[in-house]
Amino acid sequence: MAGTITAGGKRAAGAPGPRVRGAASGAGDPAGAAPPPASTSAPDGPRRRRPRRERHWTVPAVLRAALTGCLALTLALGALCAAIPLHTSGSWSSIQQRLAPQVRHASGLYLALTDMDAETANILVFGDAKDLSANRAQAVKLYAKDRDAVSTELQGATRSAGNDASAQAALVQILDGLGQYEELASRATSLNDQANALAGHPAPAALTAYRQATDLMRESLLPSANKLIDANNTTFTATYDDERGLLSDLRWAALGLGVLTLAALVALQLFITRRFRRVINPALAAATLLCVTVIGTVVTMAGDEQQQLGVARHDAFDSVVALSAARAVGYDANADESRNLLDPQRSGDYSDAFFEKSQKIADIDGSSLQTYSSDIASAQRAYLADHNDVRFTGYLGTEFRNITFPGERSAAERALSAWVGYERADHTTRGYATDGRLDQAIRFNTSWDKGGSNYTFQQWDDAMKDDIAINDRAFGAAVSNGRSELDSALVLVVAGTALALGLAVLGVRLRLREFS
Repeated sequence: MAGTITAGGKRAAGAPGPRVRGAASGAGDPAGAAPPPASTSAPDGPRRRRPRRERHWTVPAVLRAALTGCLALTLALGALCAAIPLHTSGSWSSIQQRLAPQVRHASGLYLALTDMDAETANILVFGDAKDLSANRAQAVKLYAKDRDAVSTELQGATRSAGNDASAQAALVQILDGLGQYEELASRATSLNDQANALAGHPAPAALTAYRQATDLMRESLLPSANKLIDANNTTFTATYDDERGLLSDLRWAALGLGVLTLAALVALQLFITRRFRRVINPALAAATLLCVTVIGTVVTMAGDEQQQLGVARHDAFDSVVALSAARAVGYDANADESRNLLDPQRSGDYSDAFFEKSQKIADIDGSSLQTYSSDIASAQRAYLADHNDVRFTGYLGTEFRNITFPGERSAAERALSAWVGYERADHTTRGYATDGRLDQAIRFNTSWDKGGSNYTFQQWDDAMKDDIAINDRAFGAAVSNGRSELDSALVLVVAGTALALGLAVLGVRLRLREFS
């Protein structure tokens, strides 16, 4: 049916139009042409592969990935830097509450044990002499005090021994022998009292029992106590060395991880600067500065902790150990004086033991029992003339080469002066005994009057205790200073890390908003 063209130029319905090629099947072709029929035959050549699209990182993706890396590094840095003060705080607790008390208890135990034996010898030396009854009562009182001290120190040493096999073995030996010693000492004094023995002339049966007691003390109990001192001091030294080494390692690890973290933050800052044409991202800059603060805090803290450990262990506690050992050995030497007067048959052995212990306290090269009192006096004069001229070694030599704190030199010099006086008193006592004036030797040796041997020994012991107290306070101050710095450092590390994480997130999110 043919169509007509209206006045407006439009073809009326049904009017035939110009024939369009492919009109019947060209609905999907923009040109109106029908697609060619699909070929059922194989293509003439190889089929072309479509090129793969390369995945391109968008700016938001780069920012998110970089932020994740920076956050991970910052978090790791904060965790490491927080672990350092936490670990060191635990080490300080171990040093203050376990390691140092172990050494103190062992030294106190040695001193109390040897003074028990000295007082037993004194009780026997005084015998039934009426004019020495006050001295005997004092000796009985001191023996009871020493026995209580042994019990206290044993309890403390047992608590602090922990799993230390060497310390536990020494404690077992002491516990096994202590009861036997007390039984023998009690038997000796009881037999002597029953015999109404004269001063300096013990009953034979009492002397036999005392010999068994003092041999047990000198050959078993005191060596075990000395092993306990050595074991505990060795453990303390090993812990100190390990802690200082670990602090050094952790310090370098924190520094290395810190440099890596800062590099990542700076790289992110530079990327944002180039991409967004801004000079600086304030939040990221603040996060970077906080990380610098955290690193600086921990590196400084680790160095300070190493220094405080050195003050606590070497400057202070080395002197505490040496002086405490000197006191213990001094009490043993003082006991040898009493043993010498009590048992002339063993006089040579006890005299040699006294000289050996004197040399442990202040060793004079080339000295002898006969010359020691004058030799130590000469060494004292040389030191007072020149403090660098220390002519003796031994425990006092260790102290005089480690004088560090205010008041320490004065206390050490008083101890040296009193030791010279005590050695002079011992020389006098031996002179009386050699001349056959046993009663006079006993009275001088046990006299608490000014100038007497006991008085002079007490002056030395008081000066030694003053010196120990100075170093003990310095030890406590070093521990306190170390622990207080750890507390402030930990707060700064945790707070700084948390703020750095938050600021890094804030700085990147502000840029990411520009893409939303």
